[in-house]
Amino acid sequence: MIVLDSITIAVPSNLVEVTDSCFSHTFDSGNNLLRKVTKPNILGFNAIEVKPDITRIDVSAKIILEQYKDGININTIGRVLDTINATGIIRLKSNTLTDYKVHKCDFVVNFHTDKPHQDYYNALNLIYNPRYTNAMYEKISKNGFAFIGKQSGSNKYMKFYNKEKELYRSCNKPFVKIVGMPNLMNDFKDVIRIEYRAITHEQIRIYSEINSNDLDSLLRGVGNPLYKVFCEILRGNSIKPDDSALLGNIRTIQELDYMLGNVGYTFWLNMFGNDLNNALSPIRQMLKLSEKYKSSTSRKLKYYKEKFQQLLSFEMATISDNNVTDSIDEIKRFLLNNG
Repeated sequence: MIVLDSITIAVPSNLVEVTDSCFSHTFDSGNNLLRKVTKPNILGFNAIEVKPDITRIDVSAKIILEQYKDGININTIGRVLDTINATGIIRLKSNTLTDYKVHKCDFVVNFHTDKPHQDYYNALNLIYNPRYTNAMYEKISKNGFAFIGKQSGSNKYMKFYNKEKELYRSCNKPFVKIVGMPNLMNDFKDVIRIEYRAITHEQIRIYSEINSNDLDSLLRGVGNPLYKVFCEILRGNSIKPDDSALLGNIRTIQELDYMLGNVGYTFWLNMFGNDLNNALSPIRQMLKLSEKYKSSTSRKLKYYKEKFQQLLSFEMATISDNNVTDSIDEIKRFLLNNG
């Protein structure tokens, strides 16, 4: 079942009744109305923009309060629309979900685990895909991990974070006060929340396996968006030594050092099947082309070689003991059945 943490929908403005006093108005030079906007002071009701032809509404699952853990889905969407109407700010005239078009959304799933969360974050950080940047999720004091897309204009990201700790952020205080922390802790104890934000019509359709961007099609979709995105990221992790995408993305020793600083030398070895010669081959090529290391190619190559040999001799056993592969496989299996 498709589950969303937040959603931006659009509906024809002739299907919306507006309480004008709740909005600020913008006019053109001819005093023609361009738009009305407001940010309601209501939990989960984030923003409304009314234009002559279309109205956009931005809500999060917090709008359904104690059902927050269930997210916005085909069973809770009725309550979402009813809550919007009950505010008195706007009234949606249509209960037909096909009248609402989805412009962007956050797919979400709650991954319950009794293992230390950092084990999963460390394992995820060993994945390298040149189309994504690996980053700790700073908003929650590094209690999470994110893959952030480098693709121009897409702003794709997938994040994994400790939901229990995230609830203690100051911005969540009004929500926690109403629902109650004991209830929320019961729902989110030991949960790693996994989210992916789709911000284009194409992303929504592809990952949800639907043909239309209307709300009914999305919520009744049989796709598995989080699993699809995760597999897409993992596929980029299976790069061969002669892969042109890799060498095109990492062209200099400086870029290589930056990448290794982010994802670690272990990943580089894993990518080349833990074969020392294969791992050193593209580095040797980069050194030959480097003006900076033109006179010290052998010394710099020796530096990388010693780093890799040390890992092959000692750290690979530690990585195996930490069940890195098992952690990745566990997430993948979970998303296959739930994402």
